[in-house]
Formats: sequence, C-alpha cells, structure tokens
Amino acid sequence: MRRISIGISLAAGFILVTTVSFAREPKPFAHSAEIKAPYAKVYQNLNRFFALDSSHLFEATEADEKLGVIRAKRIGIDSRTFGEWAYCKTSPLNLLDSLQDATVTVKVRLEKDSPTRTHVAVTTEFVGEYSLAGTNTHTITCETLGALEDQILAAAGPSVDEQ
Repeated sequence: MRRISIGISLAAGFILVTTVSFAREPKPFAHSAEIKAPYAKVYQNLNRFFALDSSHLFEATEADEKLGVIRAKRIGIDSRTFGEWAYCKTSPLNLLDSLQDATVTVKVRLEKDSPTRTHVAVTTEFVGEYSLAGTNTHTITCETLGALEDQILAAAGPSVDEQ
C-alpha cells in the first residue's frame, strides 16, 4: 500500500512540474541558416535591410560587424503586418480587445563558417498592446510565426539549402 501511495505521489509531482514548466512565458528561439556568401557581404545585406531609409521601417539600435551582432526595433506595426509575423494569446476576458500598438525587437548574430559561408541566427521578441475602445490597455508578449525571421534570412542572401 505504501508503494502505491509513493508511486501516486511521484506521478502527481511529475504532472505538476510538467504543467508548471509548460505554463511559463515562451522564450524566443533563433531561426537560422547558413548563407552562401562571405561574412562581409552578408553583414552588408543585413545592414541595408535594417537601414532607416529602407522600406522595412526598422531602426538599428546596435550594429557591430566585428562582434557579428545587429539589433533593431520597429514600433507602430500595422495590425495586418503584425498578424503575419506574430500571434498574441489573449485571455478569454479580453477577446473583444483590439491591437492598439505593436513592437518587434530583432537580434541577428553572424558567424563566419568559411570564406564563402556565413551562419546567421535571428531572434525576435514581439509585444502587442491591446485594449477595448482605448481603455484598460494591457501588454502581451507574443509568439513569432517565423515569417519575419524568414524575410531577414532571405535578405541575408541565398542559403546553402537553396539549390
């Protein structure tokens, strides 16, 4: 009888730990590709993508070619574009709320694999502000759908997988 109660306690503990771990905020993960181009060319392509005068409307907040890091932010994203890039889970109490403002922060890491290949990893963090008719605004961290990361990787250059 004691073995059964210990087994039930262990099983209940496992279920509790598993449930708690799945209930945490989603952590951004990097989308990556190996690009068939030299490091300097890939960095130049990505720097152009995030330039203020580009049509992508990002503001580069950090760009360091030696470290292989580009950080950029875009605010005021329209709801159609944001809907293509991210999914925001709202609570049942907020189902009637609409998107008032949307922001994405992007981090791109570059690593030189060889003289003609560069590894690029893109991480995004999406945030949406929701409210009902402009009252009781609440902020939600949203999950990526991968479309923006794919656009950035395509701007970096052709990947090794593309034949």
